[in-house]
Amino acid sequence: MNHISDDIDMCLNPIYVREDMVISQLLRRHPEAAEALRNYGLGCVSCPSAQRETIKQACVVHGLDVDDLLEYLNEYIDEMRYMF
Repeated sequence: MNHISDDIDMCLNPIYVREDMVISQLLRRHPEAAEALRNYGLGCVSCPSAQRETIKQACVVHGLDVDDLLEYLNEYIDEMRYMF
């Protein structure tokens, strides 16, 4: 793909969350993600580990598939952008 196609793809399929993001970083950028994390079974968004644990690490600890969670979070955040 060329750079223009990449830019268009990013606009059509935005990525807000990556597996290497620390949970607290995600919540600072997208506070609405707290509800999505709780819905997905990660209720520890306010616990001390959220300050240093990445999305991938949280998935490993909780036995969740990181790719599924990333897809869910990115879709959730994208949908929330258009609700207000």
